Amino acid sequence: MKTTTHNSVILFCLLLLVCVVAANAQRKTETTQDVPISVDEITEEDLEKAFNSYYAGVSVGIPTGSLGDASSFTYGAIAGYSFGVSKCISLGPEVNYTHFVGKDREFGDITVEGEGFDFLGVSARVGYHLSDTFGVGANYGYGTYLEENSDFEDYITVGLDIRPVPGLVIRPELTFQNDSEQYSVRVYRTF
Repeated sequence: MKTTTHNSVILFCLLLLVCVVAANAQRKTETTQDVPISVDEITEEDLEKAFNSYYAGVSVGIPTGSLGDASSFTYGAIAGYSFGVSKCISLGPEVNYTHFVGKDREFGDITVEGEGFDFLGVSARVGYHLSDTFGVGANYGYGTYLEENSDFEDYITVGLDIRPVPGLVIRPELTFQNDSEQYSVRVYRTF
């Protein structure tokens, strides 16, 4: 493993650790109700708190297709806002930054070190909450690689939201962009 890839993995692990510690610290200060409540007992204030919220987090992924030829690993950050439309549906804007770790290529006796590149995207997100702990979501957006003469490209992301504790979301997802896909996992905290 090259030094830059090693540093990227260490940086990502530190970011993930900070998010998990912050989520657990926040949860310890909150009072929770141990008795389960039915859907009929959920108030408008509960919906407002659950669906109208900011969120931020980190992601890791593996690109395939033409992006997989140039990159072996991705990591990044996401942030957005979620508006509750109903008890089950939320909508909102999202921005994401992804760094693609460059992949080395060998041409006979010569090894060319791959350079990393960055992607910045803005999307609209829709989420459907199946229960308090599970949901599905999709994003449609535009983004650009942060290089000279890069054009904007559209992308679609679909994923499953898993909420193991209140406010913390783990989202395995698949992103389609031109002739490439990216499999990734997000971990984010709602506020």
